[in-house]
Amino acid sequence: MWLSRRKVKYIAPVMCCILLICSCKDNNQVVNSNYLKMNDTIYVVQGILYRNISEGISLRLDSVPDDSRCPPEAVCFWQGNATPAFSFTKGNRNYPFRLNTFALYKTDTVIENYNIKLIGLNHPDYKSSQSRSYIATVLIRK
Repeated sequence: MWLSRRKVKYIAPVMCCILLICSCKDNNQVVNSNYLKMNDTIYVVQGILYRNISEGISLRLDSVPDDSRCPPEAVCFWQGNATPAFSFTKGNRNYPFRLNTFALYKTDTVIENYNIKLIGLNHPDYKSSQSRSYIATVLIRK
């Protein structure tokens, strides 16, 4: 069975994140000390802390308290909005914040001279017993 390029474009990042989640014993552990890349999009799995030691920063997707988006398999009149809640840490200071998936609302923020932009947020796969976490696509620039 051959997959179209469009399907592969969506399946590949999700599969990488599933492998990442399955390899962790505890979702609160640090995945990799240099995983939080600057000036590049990164995938942030809910509950996992991502660090950049050289910058002294970390980022975590804590939860998604509101998600009114259209389900992936449905056709909707309005795309809806989700508001993921993050924690950004610089040194010893923690900055909780929320962003939005809907472009007319706040999709980025600046904390300690770091611009944090939400590029996208996947829908969790509730049909799977392994992947029920949200995965945010984020861009951090200084």
